[in-house]
Amino acid sequence: MPALGVAGPDEIYASPAVADGRVFLVTRDRTICIEDKSKKVVIGEPRPMAEETAMVNTVDTMQLRPYEVLVKAGEKVDFTVHSFDANGREISSVPASDLVVGEGLEGFKAEGATLTASTVEKNLADVVTVKAGDLSATARVRMFSPAKVWSWDFEGYKGIRVPTSWIRAHIKIKPFDLDGNTVMKVAGGTQAKGRPSHQVTLGPPDMKNFEIQADVLMTEQKRKLASVGLSNQRYNFIVRGNTSKLALQSWQPHKRMAKEIKFRSDPDVWYTMKMKVESTETEAKVYGKVWKKSEAEPAEWTIEATDPHPNHVGPPAIYSYAQADCFFDNIVVTQK
Repeated sequence: MPALGVAGPDEIYASPAVADGRVFLVTRDRTICIEDKSKKVVIGEPRPMAEETAMVNTVDTMQLRPYEVLVKAGEKVDFTVHSFDANGREISSVPASDLVVGEGLEGFKAEGATLTASTVEKNLADVVTVKAGDLSATARVRMFSPAKVWSWDFEGYKGIRVPTSWIRAHIKIKPFDLDGNTVMKVAGGTQAKGRPSHQVTLGPPDMKNFEIQADVLMTEQKRKLASVGLSNQRYNFIVRGNTSKLALQSWQPHKRMAKEIKFRSDPDVWYTMKMKVESTETEAKVYGKVWKKSEAEPAEWTIEATDPHPNHVGPPAIYSYAQADCFFDNIVVTQK
């Protein structure tokens, strides 16, 4: 047959060939057997499933639903308890009672099946628990502060503690004492766990009209620097340490919009990054600026880009591509 137009090593140049009862396809650098008539096709018989035991009314496990809850200040949520037998069949579903509120949910109140969120101006997260005899079930609850300004300087953080309201932060980012200050460290190089790229979300997914700012520091390991950045309305602003560039781009892996300029970033130097997005129905203007922390903030934005297919919402976040250790400090989110 003629070539199928498939680029690369598997481009087919000839019709299928038949030899010794076998059918082959010949490509640029290999021969592929697609059928062997000498072989007998054996279709196995499926094994019958074991017979299920009869349903019983003995409760083996419980679930508290909804399990993952994001609430606003003062909002109410009703919980139900679902009970299951040892085979996972639901026995009952009833309104929750005697909810125990975790210590991290400051100001939250439980009455019957209803949990009422706090109105304190703090980002909070913990679990609520319900018990029945020897069984218990939990649900995770998260609330973001109604305040217009959120800030973290990490003083007093120890061990593996991270802000409880942050998402995808545990273990990947840890407190670290650097020159007498507590900062957040992302371990890079040979100490990195899993993929080197990571994004930690600081707020809910429907946020817009805010600025995010952070102090960042990159170290050099085996002649490599990390990339560090901020996220705002699903756009990333990144200092690329290895290539001496600044980038504005839509979220990976599909970069619909991307712009880069030259920018020299030195290891072991604290920089301050700031980012904002202004969006309309027809476009989004994305702004980023970066300067040495020891210097005054510049009046002008360092890099700007326009997206004709705007993202209208998206949470604040911090980004890292940890080819070497990198650090974050003094993170501030300011909402309009």
